[in-house]
Amino acid sequence: MKYLFNLFLLLFAVIPCQGQRLKLVLNLTRGNTYNMVTATTSAITQTINGQVNHIDVTVTGTTSFKVLNADDSLYYMEVTYKFLTMKMQLPEGPVSFDSEKRDPADLMSLMLGALIDKPCTATFTRSGKIRSVNNVERMITSVLDGFQEIQGVQKEELKVKFIQS
Repeated sequence: MKYLFNLFLLLFAVIPCQGQRLKLVLNLTRGNTYNMVTATTSAITQTINGQVNHIDVTVTGTTSFKVLNADDSLYYMEVTYKFLTMKMQLPEGPVSFDSEKRDPADLMSLMLGALIDKPCTATFTRSGKIRSVNNVERMITSVLDGFQEIQGVQKEELKVKFIQS
C-alpha cells in the first residue's frame, strides 16, 4: 500500500512538469535599426617548412541591421558595419588594425575603415537564419576602388578573397 501511495504521489508530481514547446523567433519592427556587437577569437596553428607557428586572431565589430520590410516568414534588411577591429598575435609580435585609425601607412586599417557605412542587403528568416545576402560584391568593389595603389590583378585577387570570407 505504501508503495502504491508513493507511486501515486510521484505521478501526481511529474504530470504537471511536462515541458512546454517554445519557438524562438525574431520579432523585429519595420523601420527600426538593430545593432549587433560581436567578438570572435580564433587560434591557428600552422606548420610551415617544419616550423610550428601559433597565431591568435580576435575580430570585434558592430553591425547595424535596418529592417526595410517584413512579411510572414522573412525580414529584408540593410546591413552595415559600424566598427571593426582585428588583433593578431603573430610569432613576430602583435599586430592590430582598426576601422577608426586613419594612418595612411596602415593599408589594412584603411580598408576596414572603408567598409564602414557601406550597405549590403540581406534576407533573414523569422528564426534568424540567413536566406540571402546581396550587393556584397558592389560593396567590396566600392572599397577597393578607393585605393589607387591597388590595381589590376592584385585588386581582383583581393576582391575574390573578400567575397570568399
